Amino acid sequence: MTDHHPVTSPRLLLQLRDLGDQEAWNRFVQLYAPLILGFCRRHKLQDADAWDITQEVFASVCAAIGRFDYTPARGKFRSWLLTVTRRKLTDHFRRLERCPEAWRPVAPGEGLASPDFEAQLVSWEDDYRQEMLDWAAHRLRGEVTERTWRAFVATACKGRPSQEVALELGMTVGAVHIAKCRSLTRLRQLVASAETQTDLLFKPAR
Repeated sequence: MTDHHPVTSPRLLLQLRDLGDQEAWNRFVQLYAPLILGFCRRHKLQDADAWDITQEVFASVCAAIGRFDYTPARGKFRSWLLTVTRRKLTDHFRRLERCPEAWRPVAPGEGLASPDFEAQLVSWEDDYRQEMLDWAAHRLRGEVTERTWRAFVATACKGRPSQEVALELGMTVGAVHIAKCRSLTRLRQLVASAETQTDLLFKPAR
C-alpha cells in the first residue's frame, strides 16, 4: 500500500465525475485494483485476464459515475462495485464457453465458484479491511521511531515477551509496554477514521 491511501469519500467520488482529474482516479485505482484483482484470481483467472476484468470494471465506474446520487440506506459503494465485478466475471466465463476447447484457460463450468452474493460480499469486505489495516500499519510506521515500531511488531504482532524485546532493543520493559499500547491505540484510530470515511451509502441515479 502507498502512504497516501485513498478512501471512498463522497468528495472522491464527486471528483471522479471529472474524468480529467488524474489524481482522483489514481487514488481510486490504488484502493480498488487490488480488491478486484484478488477477486478475479480467486476464481482462477490468469493475471492478464484479471487485469482485463479490472479495466472493464473501471470503465463501468467511469460510465456510471456521473449518474451517482448519494442516498442513505441504499447500500455501500463497495457492494455495487462487487456486483459490477461479478457481472464482468460472468461475462468473461460466458465468452470462454463460446471458445474452442483448446483456448479455455479454465475447465468448463467453473465460472463463479460461489454464486452466493452475500458470502462473496463478506469475503470482499474482509479483503478491503485487510488493505485498510496494511495501510494503517504503513502510516503508523512513518509516525513512530524505528525502535518503537520494532517493539510494537515484536510484542503485538509476533507475541514475543516484553522482557526479551526490551533487552534486545535496549529499552526498559515499561517503555516496551508503552510503545505497544500507544501503537495499538494509534492503529485503531487510523483504521476507525478510514472506515468512517469509507462507509459511503449511495444509489446510482436512474
